[in-house]
Amino acid sequence: MGRILLASGTHPRPNSLVRAFNSVATIVRYRNDPPFNDISFSSIYSPLKPYDKLQRNYVKHFRFEQIEPEKFLSHGGFGAVWAAKYRSHDNDANQEEIAVKIHYNYYQEGSEDDDITATDNLDFLHKQRAREVDLRPPGPHPNIVPILDDFFDRAPPVKTEGEGGREASWEGVEKFPDGFGGRPYTLYLLMERFDGSLDDLLNGKWKPTTTFSSSMNSASFLMRQPASHEIASGSPFEIPTSNMEFSSLCLRTEEAIGVAVQMVEAVAHLQRYHIAHRDIKPSNFLVRSRNLPKRVDLLNGETVEAINLRLQVALTDFGCAIRTVDHAIGRDCTTVSHSGNIALWAPEVAVHFSDPQTSDQQCTLPSIYSRADLWAVATIAYQLFGRPNPFLSGELSSTNYAESELPMLPSAAPGVLVWVLHSCLRRNPSARPPAPLVADVLHTWCLLANLKRFLSPRLFDKVVPQIPLPMEILVKAAGGDFLNNEETWLTMKLAAEGFSRLHKRLDDPLRRKLRQLLQLTWTADWLLGAAKVTGLRHLFYQRVTLERFAFCLAFVQFAEKAKLLSAFK
Repeated sequence: MGRILLASGTHPRPNSLVRAFNSVATIVRYRNDPPFNDISFSSIYSPLKPYDKLQRNYVKHFRFEQIEPEKFLSHGGFGAVWAAKYRSHDNDANQEEIAVKIHYNYYQEGSEDDDITATDNLDFLHKQRAREVDLRPPGPHPNIVPILDDFFDRAPPVKTEGEGGREASWEGVEKFPDGFGGRPYTLYLLMERFDGSLDDLLNGKWKPTTTFSSSMNSASFLMRQPASHEIASGSPFEIPTSNMEFSSLCLRTEEAIGVAVQMVEAVAHLQRYHIAHRDIKPSNFLVRSRNLPKRVDLLNGETVEAINLRLQVALTDFGCAIRTVDHAIGRDCTTVSHSGNIALWAPEVAVHFSDPQTSDQQCTLPSIYSRADLWAVATIAYQLFGRPNPFLSGELSSTNYAESELPMLPSAAPGVLVWVLHSCLRRNPSARPPAPLVADVLHTWCLLANLKRFLSPRLFDKVVPQIPLPMEILVKAAGGDFLNNEETWLTMKLAAEGFSRLHKRLDDPLRRKLRQLLQLTWTADWLLGAAKVTGLRHLFYQRVTLERFAFCLAFVQFAEKAKLLSAFK
């Protein structure tokens, strides 16, 4: 079967690929005809090897002496980060690469004889640890940087005395004499090391590596010419594949959507545990090159990388995080101050803290941050498509902007992303969609884009069912009041929900067609890596139901049809 699939990858007839995927889907039968959300896939996938490897090699009682500092990486309001190595406990010669965040200690002085486990002695650092460690959602998540270990120990010396041991050289530590110098103890956070930040990527300071140097080297990641592969056209669902009209520093459409969906996945995971990050910005999203599955080099390299996305994006720096629901008995209110990136405050937060009558109150509801992170992520979408972030550039202020003033994306941007922007950037937080829905809609767009790579327009229309939508919605959309009309989206949402309810009968032909489509896409993604644990769409397949898939498919089709009717002007 593997030979059939690999042979079909370059076969001129796309039917061979469809038959191969359907055959593999039959063999795998990962759902075995239960409801789509009633099965665990953990037994199918291998463990998270990078995490397990680091955990196996932990020094059980980590201390300053085990860390070998390398280069200085960055600094923020609460600490500085270095690249480092540590000696594993089972083999002193074996060293693992990590990143070490060392928190500033501005508030505590004393001697090394003090009890560092006492909260009174290191009150501020204990509070920071509670945010950075305890407020990270439990369990590994591909889009959240994990904390491998944390401990209190001696602050790095500002003046070094040679190499190795407790006086190992920490590059650039002399820049922070107030945070480290003369302080006996501080907080260390050990994290997985990434290659750079999203800010580095957008500014051209870092480019991802690739295993397919012949067709896609790191320089071609920033598109400057049309894609060399052919994309079927002629159907109502058009997938833009080139950013010719964009700036030379923007990402390709598929990769921009892939980066955006990973940022949204991180926020969705935080929302699930009622956590707000409160410092969303490009520099707090770390990036690294993703390892592609083995044996896919026999297929078209560019196609494989577009499907699996060679960039992994993960959120870090939880120094400003809070819980959006206070679990204290009898109250849902705490004293909340705000720090972080003021330019990307969501409107409800900016208005609250700019109003003297509310900002001076002793009690601020943490719930005002419940959908603030999603708003901040949506603003970064402009940068992914080579446009300046209007709130970082000062063009707009979150305190008083009107939704009609939001800049438009280039015309080559897919209609579904325009929906994301104008839905997630609404001033009313209750009118913004939940982050999991936004992620699933973007994942669905990616799935359809991938199918367009393999199937002719005729076969694509045969495989992908068209969701029936009321014609009055599209007519209203073409009238020009589509973008800022919440009634339009509400009507469309009800239509999609009604459609999904129609197909709960197992004998319904359209339901079977949707099921086959989802099995087809899962099989392709599993074989090429996108559906596996660290893959781009692993989380999507974990939570999707057939009704949810139909709902997202309706959204994507509606957004593209509305765009074709010139609703997005």
